[in-house]
Amino acid sequence: MGKSIRFVGGIALAIAGCFMVHGAGAEQQMPASGAPPAADEQKLDKAAAALDQIANLKHEYLDKMSVASPADRDQLAGEARQAFTRAVTDHGLSLAEYAQVVDEAKTDPQLREKVYQRIHRMRTGKNHM
Repeated sequence: MGKSIRFVGGIALAIAGCFMVHGAGAEQQMPASGAPPAADEQKLDKAAAALDQIANLKHEYLDKMSVASPADRDQLAGEARQAFTRAVTDHGLSLAEYAQVVDEAKTDPQLREKVYQRIHRMRTGKNHM
């Protein structure tokens, strides 16, 4: 589980960076102190599900890009951004909400652990809290 947690953590940083570079949710920054209002249990469930799906998509698109011509890489990057966005919105979150949870999880070890636990439960088929 340690390797997958580190991998997912890296994915979270990469995906949050992708959204922030493209302006989605960049205006909403929350203070790192205190309990984050965006990180209620349902949002954590949704963000963890989106993050897990995005991790799978990242593998898929990295594989595609590794064999794509340089001319096709820009198109694939655009497709990947769209797929990442759908992964978030299909789980009932806005990009801003997702980015907020990911940003807060980067600075809050307890919140990060909650997200990791949810992903682990999803992957092992233990969806009960």
